[in-house]
Amino acid sequence: MQFLRANFWKLTLLGGAVAVAGWFGWGYADEHKPTLIALSTTGKLTWVYPFADDFGYSKGPIAGNGKVVLDGCVKTADKNCGAYQIQTFDARSGKLLWSDRPSGNYEPYNIASNQATIIQNDRLYHQLENQLRSIDLATGIQQWTLPRRWFYHPSIWYGMGLVARSDKLAMLNLDGGYKRSLQILDPKTGKLQQQATITISKLETTRHIIATNDRTVFLETAGVSAADTPNTFYNRGTSTVIAYDSKTLQPLFRKDIKGGSIFQMEPLENMLLIGNYNHYDVKTQTTSEGSLLAMDASTRKTIWQKTPSQLNCHKRNINKYQVDAETVYLDCSRLGREDSRIVALSTQTGAIRWQTQLSTDDRLTRDFPAAITDRQYLTFRKVTKPKVSQTQVVALDLQTGKLLWAFPLFDDENNLYGFRSIVAAEGDRFFARALLTRWQLWLLQMNINWYTNQPIAN
Repeated sequence: MQFLRANFWKLTLLGGAVAVAGWFGWGYADEHKPTLIALSTTGKLTWVYPFADDFGYSKGPIAGNGKVVLDGCVKTADKNCGAYQIQTFDARSGKLLWSDRPSGNYEPYNIASNQATIIQNDRLYHQLENQLRSIDLATGIQQWTLPRRWFYHPSIWYGMGLVARSDKLAMLNLDGGYKRSLQILDPKTGKLQQQATITISKLETTRHIIATNDRTVFLETAGVSAADTPNTFYNRGTSTVIAYDSKTLQPLFRKDIKGGSIFQMEPLENMLLIGNYNHYDVKTQTTSEGSLLAMDASTRKTIWQKTPSQLNCHKRNINKYQVDAETVYLDCSRLGREDSRIVALSTQTGAIRWQTQLSTDDRLTRDFPAAITDRQYLTFRKVTKPKVSQTQVVALDLQTGKLLWAFPLFDDENNLYGFRSIVAAEGDRFFARALLTRWQLWLLQMNINWYTNQPIAN
């Protein structure tokens, strides 16, 4: 009753507007708007931020240091993606801290559709075409900028090709042809401290993925072989990790790994976790499995290695994984079955710690992104019942895999494929880009608790 009294004029206005405008009024109210949503670790919707009508495509948010950053396209009079925009929010309140529309020579969509931003050590690193910028997260003030050749228009790049620690910034600079530079910079000033030119063989390809710990920088390559067609090549089924001393940039060792291209490397104490794809040999028409491999970062010795079949997963590629100090978490579907489950492996031994089924149909859940907080693994699932289907945000306990809560998305059908993008976690908040109707947003902005009530359990 108190809610009705407090918002009587708003409800009256809404009813009157719909009554007067009729079908056209409802059509406007039912339009979907891109919205940034924040969920707490209890499954409660804590805040929503609807974007302006000119907001277009976005991969989704990144988060760190108490901030959430969302970049994407802005519609103009003649283009759906006529400008590129960065917006930064306070993770707790959802307040917009700053916004920027940097301009360049290339199509804004090429920047918005690739990873152009990364948060590390209180800084936002932003790749704007052939320029790297270091930006203060709280204010949006540019701290330094330097030339960096990274973006080949109109191609797609893999990641940012850089990783920042408190004492150094390690990054790759593409020099053209088969050459690239490995550089170590001071993260505070951007000043170059060390540099080495690395030549890639014509029988190698790379995604320019980089990782580093206190002493070592790791780069990946994949071998290729000539195909029957002139000037064409195919993956020969071997990927390589090369380690460099982070002070001198002298090569320390290389390790060959059977399978396709490496898609992820994560340092963990004195260990490097490596994920690589399956490899299909076009000549023998056979497939060798990719794997998740733990390597000693000092000796290159394999500590453990798991393939999809060893984990009782389908022989498709292992998805991008999440990792903390004790556990690596990956999406999996069982052999001969269409279900999706999350498998947690010990980082020390590769042994399965727990596994939890999320959906009975992995065609509807496969490849959804995930993020982890200190205590929860967060991802999405599709629940289907006769004549009813629903997409949910779900949280699992990191220690046990137990389903803690599920939050139903408001606009189910429009979001199913829209969530194949970046999601983020920071502190006790989980962030994702959603699509909400104008009337849903209106009700949420009046009283968020009244509208959402309790999230469903399953």
